[in-house]
Amino acid sequence: MDTFSCTSDRYDSLYARWLTEPGQLLDLAGWQPTWRLLDLCGGTGIVAREAIRRGAEFCYVVVLDNKPRCPQIGIQQVVGSAESLTAVERALCCIRYVTSQFPTVVVCRQAIGYLNPDAVAVALKASLRIDDIFVFNAPARPPVFSIRQYIHAGARFLETHIRLWHRVIHLQARLWPHPGIDISTFRWHPRAVLESAFRRWFSTVTVQEDGRSLRFRCIR
Repeated sequence: MDTFSCTSDRYDSLYARWLTEPGQLLDLAGWQPTWRLLDLCGGTGIVAREAIRRGAEFCYVVVLDNKPRCPQIGIQQVVGSAESLTAVERALCCIRYVTSQFPTVVVCRQAIGYLNPDAVAVALKASLRIDDIFVFNAPARPPVFSIRQYIHAGARFLETHIRLWHRVIHLQARLWPHPGIDISTFRWHPRAVLESAFRRWFSTVTVQEDGRSLRFRCIR
């Protein structure tokens, strides 16, 4: 099996079956089409494209990721780390942040495990204005070893993961059609750790839990 590029369309379909859909996080934020959106660790821009589908202007949507991946022409991209104050500020400037009268929503979909929550919280605290919103999702419980097959969008997948303390090695392989494999390593952050990181810097932190996933809404 070949390894697929994280800039390809296959990357999107590989990770499409996940605990939280893009629309759920926008709904959690109370999204309005006039608001600004920063898609943090946005990858191929799944959340950004959903916001545009819901009426957002292209000029008020930006994807921040550590490499350019978004194939959609017209969506602004900033290359940098979500933990970097400079990168976050540069991304916010792209959506006319300073002069905007509307709130800014920052969304981080299924990527918090690849980040240091304290560093992200500090960067956002320094960059966001009062009443701006940060929403993100995370697994509610530590993964346990499993092997499963599933079908998504007409393609068959094999999925497995192994947990070593808080570190998780995750593998997803497309068996048919167009075989490919993706391996990633992330960290499982307990709910208490995430709450502690963001309660220090945000005025309000609320958490939804459905047994599988946590969804955080943090108001600056």
